[in-house]
Amino acid sequence: MYQAYVQRQGMSDWLYMASLETQADGHLLHRYYSFVEDFQRTGRSREQARRAEYGNGWVQTVDGTWQPLRHATFTRDSTPSRAISGGVTAAGRFYLATGGDTQPFAPPGSEFSISGPLGSAPSLPSGPTP
Repeated sequence: MYQAYVQRQGMSDWLYMASLETQADGHLLHRYYSFVEDFQRTGRSREQARRAEYGNGWVQTVDGTWQPLRHATFTRDSTPSRAISGGVTAAGRFYLATGGDTQPFAPPGSEFSISGPLGSAPSLPSGPTP
């Protein structure tokens, strides 16, 4: 069973978000993905800039050790657009951006790294999740 928590900006607690159970032939979950979606698909929606930032990401290993997420590889779907980007902000957070006047273009396969976590490893509540 995998669980996801988020830490809201400016808050110290971690909020339970979701659980996932999957059959993986004995392999552990790896290669985590985030995306900025265009749910409207109107053609005009690509003119609107959308951006997401990701920081203070952690993964707990099987032995309970917390490892910070410090590396990311930029991928994309086949939608033809050069208004799509990913990278690292001046504050040391990963970002994804698409639509509007998004610059600079990041080619698929671009790799990004941050020097370390932006905060401490999670201290999650014990006991069953909702």
